[in-house]
Amino acid sequence: MSITPGKVRVNFEIDNELNRRWQNCVQWGSRGPTLRMLVERMVESAEEHGQIMIGAILDGNFTFAYKPPAVPKRDTSGED
Repeated sequence: MSITPGKVRVNFEIDNELNRRWQNCVQWGSRGPTLRMLVERMVESAEEHGQIMIGAILDGNFTFAYKPPAVPKRDTSGED
């Protein structure tokens, strides 16, 4: 298996139950891009806040917050 130039392959183990859950909630084609984005966000947090972010992740003191997209408000000023 060849690796795309400019990229490296990262391998790590997860337990069977976590793998089952992951397969049930993340579609096959989204898994790589999702993991890349998570690693990027983790690195950005560590660069901004230092190694305390890695400790927070490992201690379970780190959560993800979903920010739903803004929904444009309807213009109701001219309603009949």
